[in-house]
Amino acid sequence: TLDKVAQIKREAKARIARRYATSLTVGLLLLLGGVSAILFRNAQPLNIYLMAFLPALFALLLVNSGGHLIRGGDIVTGYTVMWSGNVLLLVLIFLLLGRLQRH
Repeated sequence: TLDKVAQIKREAKARIARRYATSLTVGLLLLLGGVSAILFRNAQPLNIYLMAFLPALFALLLVNSGGHLIRGGDIVTGYTVMWSGNVLLLVLIFLLLGRLQRH
């Protein structure tokens, strides 16, 4: 009974956090694709798509893994794993923006 209530709370936290993290991932995917397209304007469109899509896919895997960890009761590690993919995408975007700024 109390265990079931705690499990339902963890489930709700995991779903809400996963929705926020996934929404941010989608926005970062678009931003990464845009910056990549500007920086590598002579590259094939499929290459640009893959350069943006593969890191975003990895970030989505981390979001889902973090959600499973939160549901399992490991809250701190779950949130860390969940948001680390988005941090990785942000770092990649800033690196590309820095490279673009030098050109």
